[in-house]
Formats: sequence, structure tokens, C-alpha cells
Amino acid sequence: MTATETRDGAQSATSYRDYEAAMWPPDSAQPKLDRLRERFNPQAVITFLVVASIVVFVTKELQPSQLLANTTPTGGDMGAHVWLPAFVKRALFPHLQLNGWAPDWYDGFPALTFFFPLPIWAIALASYVIP
Repeated sequence: MTATETRDGAQSATSYRDYEAAMWPPDSAQPKLDRLRERFNPQAVITFLVVASIVVFVTKELQPSQLLANTTPTGGDMGAHVWLPAFVKRALFPHLQLNGWAPDWYDGFPALTFFFPLPIWAIALASYVIP
């Protein structure tokens, strides 16, 4: 399209591209180096490097090849976290109890008295479906 003349003799843009150029300055109006400086300021670069290094470190330490391996997790108090749902399934559910006395450590202790029991019950119930 071509420019047309208005009543006062000025020319107006008739194509969309001419209209857009008249309304907004194109990105190339600002030098590319200035745009790069705005986008990659030192704080943004340092933040990116810190986050990237943390992600690399955590990924290396977790050994992604071992995360989904068919192994038994061990360490820390993992045995206690496996024991309690098994105790609930073995000793409490058959007697329709939600908490009770566990005779396993030393002279025993009141199981599910000092911990929130809902996640343990959910795990024990899920173990009937998920072997």
C-alpha cells in the first residue's frame, strides 16, 4: 500500500507496517549492546550462575541413575519410618485399633501417640493395594 494525503496535505501511512513503525519505535532503535546490558546485568548473571551451580551440585550428589534403581533405601532413621506402617498393618488394623502399645523397643512405647497418625494410616492402607 502507499501513503495517502490527508485534508491538510500531510501524508498518512496506509499499510500496517507503516502504521506500526509510526506508533512504536522498532527494537533496532536501541543498540543491541544496550539491550544485552539490560537483559544480562551483573546481578542476573551472578544469580543464574549460583542457581546453576547448586542444581549441578545437587544432581551430582543425588546420582540420578540411582534414584529409580530397584534398591532398599537405608540410612538415618529409615528403619523407623518403614517399621511404623508395618506395625500398624500387622498389629493395629486387625484389632481395629488406631493406636496402641508397641513392644518392639526396650519395654515398648505408645505407638502413634506422639506423632500425627494420618500419614502412617494412609501408608498402611496403601500397602494393601501397592505391595
